[in-house]
Amino acid sequence: MFEDIAFKCIVMFGAAAIGLLAWALAKLTAYLGEKVKNEYWKGVVMRTDDAIMNAVKSVYQSFVSGLKDKEKFTEEDKKAAKAMAIQAAKDLIGVDGMKEAAKVLGMDDLKMSDKVEAAVADMKAGK
Repeated sequence: MFEDIAFKCIVMFGAAAIGLLAWALAKLTAYLGEKVKNEYWKGVVMRTDDAIMNAVKSVYQSFVSGLKDKEKFTEEDKKAAKAMAIQAAKDLIGVDGMKEAAKVLGMDDLKMSDKVEAAVADMKAGK
């Protein structure tokens, strides 16, 4: 009789333990999947921001600084520098990277323009 009760307890607790283990594995799988997705998005944002900042610095070094030294930096030059920085950033990011940035960040020319402006402001602020 004791053996029957012990066997039934083992079966009941074993089934409960298996159910609990399955639930824990499902939660862990969901957590890891979300973490991987978040890390992927974070990587896209970081690579995009880095490319934009590098493009802005490059255009400043090769185009803007020379004009500022001669005190000939006009509104037209500002527009040209911005267009150059946007194109340089796109070139650094690449076609596939731009597709990913569009998918993950909704990146388009307007957002790229805004990010270039923000990078210029950060550079002026010494960030």
